[in-house]
Amino acid sequence: MSEQYNKVKEDKSIKRLLVCYYTGVISKNPNGDMGIGAVVYDTLGHPLERNKHGEVQQEPNTLWKVLYEYNEFYPYSFSGFKTTTNNVAEYLAFIKVCEFLTESAPKDMQVYILGDSQFIRNQMLGYWSIKEGAYYECAIKAEQLYDNLPQKSKHIVWIPKELNSIAYELSRKR
Repeated sequence: MSEQYNKVKEDKSIKRLLVCYYTGVISKNPNGDMGIGAVVYDTLGHPLERNKHGEVQQEPNTLWKVLYEYNEFYPYSFSGFKTTTNNVAEYLAFIKVCEFLTESAPKDMQVYILGDSQFIRNQMLGYWSIKEGAYYECAIKAEQLYDNLPQKSKHIVWIPKELNSIAYELSRKR
């Protein structure tokens, strides 16, 4: 761990946040190869950029500390899923973020989970119901993880795909 990170970690006056990016991609929807990418940052006290509506809209800052980075490739024929879809891929990436936040992330920090899937955001916030479909089991698992995150202050935010480039790049790795 860097000296700068340790100094910030000890300074309780600095408002540190966790900012998470996730995405899932598929080569052909449905039943294509899937890739997922996720990354979690500690902002080290650097403020977040917001749009005119106050929503967080930001690419990762080079001054932030990477706490977690994940990618996985699922070839369709070996994926373990009867049907693969873009929503399944997106949910798998979201689940990885939630698992990290539950198992390894600091519990006393605000969390912002940013992704380019309005579908997941709206389902996790209860605006849209989770219905039957290829994504159903992933969505139920994601909902349980998200609802039980140990961080007291959590926010799930939609961002345009162009602001999600790091997670997107990870999702394209094989």
